[in-house]
Amino acid sequence: VDLELDLVVGARRDARDLERLRHTAAVERKVEQERPGFELLAVVVGLFAGMAVNMALVLLNSKVLYPAPAGLDFKDKERFQAYVDTLPAPAFLVVMAAHLGQAFVGGLVAASLAASHPILLAMIVGGVSLLGGVMMMRTVKGPRWMLLELPLYLVLAYAAGALVAPA
Repeated sequence: VDLELDLVVGARRDARDLERLRHTAAVERKVEQERPGFELLAVVVGLFAGMAVNMALVLLNSKVLYPAPAGLDFKDKERFQAYVDTLPAPAFLVVMAAHLGQAFVGGLVAASLAASHPILLAMIVGGVSLLGGVMMMRTVKGPRWMLLELPLYLVLAYAAGALVAPA
């Protein structure tokens, strides 16, 4: 009987401790959510992290894997387009990986920093990345199959946010 009483008392104590932990975690989340501008900062940091991945892969592509001609001015649209026209399909796969890496890594960073709404913040990063991708496709003409990447920006951003979101 004493053992049963000890078990019941111990279970009640454990339940109270668990409830206190839940309450403390809820209060901490609420405090984090009330910090103005923190979500915006998470998105900005996510965008910069994603852009770093994008630029690293693009530079790898244009400097190492498929070097651009010496002296090519990337701001000269006609000469840059002429260089792009010479690139093989695998070069565009690296570009696609760069663009989609921006959406995924940027979304993952933003979602990880989020005090609340990690999927939403990841999707904002994905949306901005998508906008950049559309602008790039309007400026530089690549193969038509590159259009396949457009919906994937949002899919990968969502997946990044879902990885971080509480179950």
